[in-house]
Amino acid sequence: MFIFLEICSLNLFYSKKPYLVYSSFVVAGLATVVRYEGILLMIPLSIIFFLKYKPSYKSLKDYLVSVGLFVITILPTSFLRIINNGRDGIISHTIGSIGKNEGAVTVLINSDQMDLVFFQGFFKFVVYLAWIAFPIFVILIPLGIFQILKIREKKILELLLFSVFLSITAIYAYIRDIQEIRYLFVLLPIFCIVSSYSFYGVDRKKQTNLLFIVIVIIVFSSTAYLEWQKTDYEIEREKFEDAKFIINNVQSINSYEGGKYLKPALLSQSWPQLLALDENKKTTHNIERIPLNNFDSIDQIMQDGENLELTHLIVFDNNPQTFLNDIYYNESKYSFLTKIYDSSLNHKQPIKIFKLDYEKFRQLSNVR
Repeated sequence: MFIFLEICSLNLFYSKKPYLVYSSFVVAGLATVVRYEGILLMIPLSIIFFLKYKPSYKSLKDYLVSVGLFVITILPTSFLRIINNGRDGIISHTIGSIGKNEGAVTVLINSDQMDLVFFQGFFKFVVYLAWIAFPIFVILIPLGIFQILKIREKKILELLLFSVFLSITAIYAYIRDIQEIRYLFVLLPIFCIVSSYSFYGVDRKKQTNLLFIVIVIIVFSSTAYLEWQKTDYEIEREKFEDAKFIINNVQSINSYEGGKYLKPALLSQSWPQLLALDENKKTTHNIERIPLNNFDSIDQIMQDGENLELTHLIVFDNNPQTFLNDIYYNESKYSFLTKIYDSSLNHKQPIKIFKLDYEKFRQLSNVR
């Protein structure tokens, strides 16, 4: 819906009829109601508005009317959100509450290593951008940009300006280490427009040959890519079964890939009763997940894990933390770990879950 409204807004904005230009700001407001990052559309819309219409009293009046329509569009929904949960869902997400570590701008300002964090986020942005461009756009976009720069098509250059501002949300998400490729989907329509210029200036016969070659490349590369990315649903069902065991037998556990199924597993048992909501009005569960990125050994986990309230440890045959592999294959060496779950006999991607006995670990440490 957000992508549809975004494109409708841009299409209306380039109309020659004034009332349609006004309506583009209304549609931009609707896009902002759907997703708060739609407010970023106002920046390129405002810039291009004054590039399109020379600064004058009339253009300023028209612009203020347009902004007024945008504000009127988002106000009713914002008021309802403030009444229901104390936040408008737009400015509160962008700026954040005063004195609290909330909001996109506040989080970036309060970052201790802002330069490093920004670099890592931008690097992830480039990687994911290349990912969604493959295979359809990876060839056509460079050719299209070359032709656009060659003919200096003003409207397309303005669309590139829109794409810059629409990318801000994705960069922010990757700075926050939110690994979601969907934040880049808003760029796909602009990719399509830019790619279409790759055929500009090519005669009819060469266009046909070039189009045939591109289609062949796309078909083969897409098939290979989809086969590589194909979801193994048997493994996904196994993760769901593991999650159902965890929610019934575990208080806290280390972070793991299958953790995304904890909420669905809990919901499947509580239905039709819905899950509880946290202070941000998002569904939650009572299983604490604790990352182990800063741990280098099982001894370190046992020394610090109790303070973190880590009660259980989940291990695979190939763990992100390599020292956990030894626990999976040589569990008898670790008497302070009590195995409560083992799916190695009937799962394609098996796991083992151990309960941590901190008291026994301290006793063994004293003996050493």
